Amino acid sequence: MPNRKAHRNVGAASGALIAGYRARAQRPPELLLETAGGALGGLLGGSLPDVLEPVISSWHRDIAHSWAAGAGIIRATSGLQQWESYCRERAGHYSRLRAVAQDPLFRALHFLAEIFWRLAAGFASGLGAGYASHLLLDALTPRGIPLMVR
Repeated sequence: MPNRKAHRNVGAASGALIAGYRARAQRPPELLLETAGGALGGLLGGSLPDVLEPVISSWHRDIAHSWAAGAGIIRATSGLQQWESYCRERAGHYSRLRAVAQDPLFRALHFLAEIFWRLAAGFASGLGAGYASHLLLDALTPRGIPLMVR
């Protein structure tokens, strides 16, 4: 049966993979940051079902561990293109501000803001992928996961 470490590792890997795929048209530095954001989102998403329904027994799986939740997550993440575009636009904005900033402090702050928005572009994709990976790992166990609720 998958444990917390397995869920987190598989979640981070699946989050990075999905976010990297979705960012494949970006330049290498942006691709790397969005992939890292996906890994962070996947790490959190891989743990989220057990945060919502803590493991107090082997029968803890309910709505957060259901096929219905998985379908909802997949549906929600299919509309991420608009979010990613928004994050990339914000990152580009801060990149342009950094290019014209005279003060080193402002250049550094704009650089940090750009990094934040690049990470955010991949985070949501990774979150959904990590959550889905948790459900898939649990579905492969002898008890599986419920259709909707126990």
